[in-house]
Amino acid sequence: MALLRPKNEEAEKEKFKYYWDNFSQKGKVYNPRFQYNDLQGAQKAVDQMRVVFSNRFKNQAKYVIDETIRLFTSIKKYKEVCWGTDLSKEGVL
Repeated sequence: MALLRPKNEEAEKEKFKYYWDNFSQKGKVYNPRFQYNDLQGAQKAVDQMRVVFSNRFKNQAKYVIDETIRLFTSIKKYKEVCWGTDLSKEGVL
């Protein structure tokens, strides 16, 4: 599984989080572009796992996400209603 750990994971995670937090303003999704130390090894591992991947419920999953955004108006609002306010070392954000 170490082969599947991108070397630019943290940077891509920050970009993804930025677009996720600002989705309602930008209306744009960010697809991470990962880089790997051993690209061929990572590709081989992914190829071997393809048997568990499926697009069977892709449309249903998209519908659930779209309805969640419609009902809660934003990802932040959904998180607050369903999971509560974020915490920091100092307390509630």
